[in-house]
Amino acid sequence: MKKIALLAAALTLTPLTLAPIAAQAAPLDDAYIALRNGDHQRAMGLVMPYAENGVPFAQCVVGAIMDGGFGNPEKKPEDAVKWYLRAAEKGHPEAQAALARCYEEARGLPQDFTAARKWYAAASEQDIREAAYGLAVLESRGLGGPQDNAGAATHSRRAAEQGHTNAQVFLANLLISGEGLKQDHVEAVRWFREAAQTGHPEGQLGLGMAYRDGTGVEADIVIAYVWLSIAAKNPQLHIVDANAREIIVADLNRIGSNFPAEVRQRADDLVTKWTAKRG
Repeated sequence: MKKIALLAAALTLTPLTLAPIAAQAAPLDDAYIALRNGDHQRAMGLVMPYAENGVPFAQCVVGAIMDGGFGNPEKKPEDAVKWYLRAAEKGHPEAQAALARCYEEARGLPQDFTAARKWYAAASEQDIREAAYGLAVLESRGLGGPQDNAGAATHSRRAAEQGHTNAQVFLANLLISGEGLKQDHVEAVRWFREAAQTGHPEGQLGLGMAYRDGTGVEADIVIAYVWLSIAAKNPQLHIVDANAREIIVADLNRIGSNFPAEVRQRADDLVTKWTAKRG
């Protein structure tokens, strides 16, 4: 989804990017409209001349369409990576990030974590948050190079500061582990909170556990109950762990049984209001 949004934005900037040939900008605007309407064949016909003439963002768009982006059901990953590579070699950051993901996932070419790391790093330097997160994951796992949790923290922090919720949770967990970097529960709570407030289930779970255990924040069993309850109601919780909901509910019943009735009711009301507001 991030890839699609960035490429769509690039198309809307065409008149500025191609100022010397501004008269040709209209076809690219038409291509964006065609993509919005699901007419991938027409969009490709409009964008391809720019791609063939060496315009990097057009090459990236062609790659994205062939890669199944913009809802295109006809995927041609082997062709997509060729266009990503052309744009990436010219410094196009979204193409670099897309190419890195293809190398990481063996999509359209053999899996190569070293190449993935290289292209994620290039895109990360141009403030592509998905690339910074992708690089952090590879560094932490020692894929494509030596394991480097300190570097992983640096790059995940870069993505976290740009609002990448998976990076926020990833960084929080790195800071809790303290493996290869300074342990910092206080900063971990900050990132769990950022992710929790935007609806990330692991952020909600991590924040609730921090308040329950008093790690990185003053213990508050009522706030812990609220955040753990919110996590338990999150429909995406199974992504964290298939058994997480069952474990949390058991913990909530244990915690809640010690509350006065009015305290538990007030906490449950907060949970209801939060989930209703967030949907």
